[in-house]
Amino acid sequence: MNIKCTKKLLDMLKIKNPNNLKIPNTNEDIENWHCNILDYGKIYAILLTNDKTLFSFYLYGFEKNDFKDFSEIIKQNIFKTMLNLGFEQKKFEVILESMENIKFFKTNNKSTLASMNQMIPYIHTQMDREKDLFDIQNGLNDLPNKKLDWKTPKEEFELLLGKCT
Repeated sequence: MNIKCTKKLLDMLKIKNPNNLKIPNTNEDIENWHCNILDYGKIYAILLTNDKTLFSFYLYGFEKNDFKDFSEIIKQNIFKTMLNLGFEQKKFEVILESMENIKFFKTNNKSTLASMNQMIPYIHTQMDREKDLFDIQNGLNDLPNKKLDWKTPKEEFELLLGKCT
């Protein structure tokens, strides 16, 4: 999995010289994700968005020390989230397999970052309403998106996972 991180997240992960990292040539749309950190004081959240489908994982409840084991925490949270969202086992196994080798890079897709930034007000509104994290997760991925020809990220992600199984 290629995770392209914002500068703030790269700093938190203590990854130096991200420009020196080359993203491997891969045609696997399932491998390429953008990641941003959202700061809620001493608690952090991660927004991880697939470049192709805009399917997003919103992972909340990180503390500063958690970033030492970031890869492992991401894997565990994505696994739990996919189970709770009702994905078939063979589909979330595709994601788990792609996460066997996580590599971190600098962001490289302004369109994906813009889509992520458009999700933030929705997230904040739902957090203010004290919505369940899985309700927020569902809501994010059920919003039709112009970049996807008004399909939902969940529909596009399901199609992509179907192609990979």
